Amino acid sequence: MNFFKKYRLYILVSLPVVIAMVAAAIIVAADNPGSTADAAGTAAQSTSAPYRENIAETTAPEPEYTDLITEISETQDGTLVLSGSVTVPVFSNPGGSDIIDSVNNSLATLGNRFLSEAKDKPLTYAKTELAAGGDDLPYTYDARYSVALCSDTVISVVFTVEKNLGDEHEAVSVYCVNYSLSNGKELSLSDIFSCGSGVFLPEIHSYVETRISADPSQYYSDYAGLIELMDYSDKWYFSPNGFVIVYEPYEIASYSAGVVSFTIPCSELSDILAINPHCGS
Repeated sequence: MNFFKKYRLYILVSLPVVIAMVAAAIIVAADNPGSTADAAGTAAQSTSAPYRENIAETTAPEPEYTDLITEISETQDGTLVLSGSVTVPVFSNPGGSDIIDSVNNSLATLGNRFLSEAKDKPLTYAKTELAAGGDDLPYTYDARYSVALCSDTVISVVFTVEKNLGDEHEAVSVYCVNYSLSNGKELSLSDIFSCGSGVFLPEIHSYVETRISADPSQYYSDYAGLIELMDYSDKWYFSPNGFVIVYEPYEIASYSAGVVSFTIPCSELSDILAINPHCGS
């Protein structure tokens, strides 16, 4: 009692303040009932990615690109014998990124390889045709590209080369190149899968064979064996719809079938993919 009398003034002044603070805390908790649960949910999401490893996690914008076109115009004795062009993408690099520089340098080297190819057999054949009368000249060689995927982790570029060398049909070939945006290096199949080729190749074969078996009419009868003998090192890429395998004319079907491709949703390969291409499937 003597204590209360001595400090009653302090108690009477402080009590309303304490009550107000408690009330405010209760109101804040009521307004944010899921804050603890949200934090727990966020932590759970960050550890439940379907891929075993990501190439890179970055918020950098996807690079834009422009065309670099090199014209082909070869003459012999005043006659145009070979024409066409080689076009490669050049990705913008305003920040001077070593990674984008590496990608651009690789693509420029690839473009030079196409030019060298054009000036090898196609040009030789064209000169031979000129000596024979040159009725089918000029021969043509064109290498064009499409950017199949440009995410924040992967760039996939597909080149189509068309050669008209006087044959009944234009020769068509496809070359795919894929880059990691964590280091700018070209990706191989072994880089994108967390298992060996003895596991991922049968997965690819099985998917393609199942798709073909649903409507095999346009394919060669021995397509299953041909699929398993294929070299896929430069015949795959990522698209917004998934992982894509490509076959050139005459590989598993006739010329009239054109370039044949099969898309496997990344979700169906998530158990064995070592990267997350952010392809959206």
